[in-house]
Amino acid sequence: MNKKILIGLGVGFIVVCIVCAAIAVFIAGKLGDSFDAAEYNNTFANEQIALLDELKALSSSVANVTITEDEAMIKLEEIKVQIDQALDRMEDVKPQGDGGEELKVATIDLFETVKTTLNEDYPRFISLVYNSETDEDEMELMALYDKIVLEMQDKNTKFVEAQKNYAEANNVILEEAN
Repeated sequence: MNKKILIGLGVGFIVVCIVCAAIAVFIAGKLGDSFDAAEYNNTFANEQIALLDELKALSSSVANVTITEDEAMIKLEEIKVQIDQALDRMEDVKPQGDGGEELKVATIDLFETVKTTLNEDYPRFISLVYNSETDEDEMELMALYDKIVLEMQDKNTKFVEAQKNYAEANNVILEEAN
């Protein structure tokens, strides 16, 4: 496989996993509800969109080699701080509506998985992107990519299910975020 393709696949793994973030459009909340289901959903979706923007920027910069490896590692650390701040904000959100707790837990689990991946796998991945010289390096890069995708798949599926269940239970329509 061409190295450029490997880079594109690898740096985009988080983008693929988080692209399911959706913004809720409030349609017809239950009468008498003292909360806005769309606003509650959007609390989590907006955190994901902000993270996605940063991950896309890093992925693009690494894939196109528009920054150095050291700059990529600094940006990676900044994204980890952003995740920590988002996790703190999400932990403070009081669950609202049917399935609100499940949505909150699934979103936090997804963010924690992304954080773990960025801590444990992504530094090596970036190093391989910038320093891959042999077929063995490229094979390691692809194996690391496969590992990352598998780690993310379960949490992402649980998040998507929780978000869909929340939307259905609270009369909200989900619209894919751009």
